[in-house]
Amino acid sequence: MPRSMFWVFLGLLLHIQIADGISAKYQQQSSSSEEEDSNWQCGTDFITKAMSEGQVETDCPTLKVPINNCCLAHDNCYDQQLGRKYCDDIFCRCLLVATEPAEICFKEDAPLFCSLVRQFGEAAYNASGPLARATPPPLVATTPETRGPNSSLSTQALKLLNLFSLFSRHNLFALFSPFTLFTRPDPGLALKGSPQPTSQGSSLHSSIRKGSIIEKMPESHFLRDNMLVAVFVALLLIGPAYSVRDWWQCGSNDANRLAAYESIDGACSVLAEVVNNCCLAHDHCYSRQLGQEYCDDMFCDCHLIATKGWVICHTVVVPGFCSLVRNFGDAAYKASATPGPKALLPPGDAQHQGDSTHS
Repeated sequence: MPRSMFWVFLGLLLHIQIADGISAKYQQQSSSSEEEDSNWQCGTDFITKAMSEGQVETDCPTLKVPINNCCLAHDNCYDQQLGRKYCDDIFCRCLLVATEPAEICFKEDAPLFCSLVRQFGEAAYNASGPLARATPPPLVATTPETRGPNSSLSTQALKLLNLFSLFSRHNLFALFSPFTLFTRPDPGLALKGSPQPTSQGSSLHSSIRKGSIIEKMPESHFLRDNMLVAVFVALLLIGPAYSVRDWWQCGSNDANRLAAYESIDGACSVLAEVVNNCCLAHDHCYSRQLGQEYCDDMFCDCHLIATKGWVICHTVVVPGFCSLVRNFGDAAYKASATPGPKALLPPGDAQHQGDSTHS
């Protein structure tokens, strides 16, 4: 999965100001350290501000001030309701000018920020007027069954899941719903020896819905729209304190790998190895340049077959993985042209082995 995955979760929150409780206009605290932190305005709350600031400090730390000024100008433009398209155009141009001295920020971060604001900024603009103030419903998190040291991760994810119910389900669904599933069924991808589902999957699914704010929402695609985002954000926050197993290859960097690993570990831990094999096969397919569409189709089919019968993994986590590689895999595919780590393709892929020109 490409490096841009990190920005997906950050961008989904960036400038989407739905309610006072999650808007960028938090009241400043009295302590001097908190006052200093409040100067950074790229984000909607302490979570997204910390994530965006950390990324800018990594990619182009000397450009923090001009980038922050772009965010301030964008917020002000939204507040004055000067027209969403106009505000977004100004924001995009401002970012391109501000990040021009730094190649990574200029070529990757600024364009993606711009794209996300254009796609998901409608709710933020509507909520930024002087009369547009939403009252968030109470956040009621349901704690799932304790499962050892990771139980606290599930609890945090569920709390964030309820928080994310404040966001437009249409916006989230536009990104995380699978675009084309089982587009190239391959019976050879069936992973022999995959553990069969137990009652754990269904009980976790029940515990997530029962008694939470989700119970009051229409069935639709609510879990698929919101769960993956909540889980990844929760795990990115606690990531530094948890190490990912060395063999885990689903993800483009440490933060992404951790989030992906814990998503699987929390919903279908016994499938971690076979899910990882799908990621290894996908990396190998990319490195051999067998065609991005073909590799992504194989990746999605492999995961869906591997997790069949496991409700959360099959209907929430895996469709999210699939959608991410389809939408943000272009850069990773182009960068994988050089030889990479060796990995075994799943059986039934013989017709593509040795064909490095497949497209």
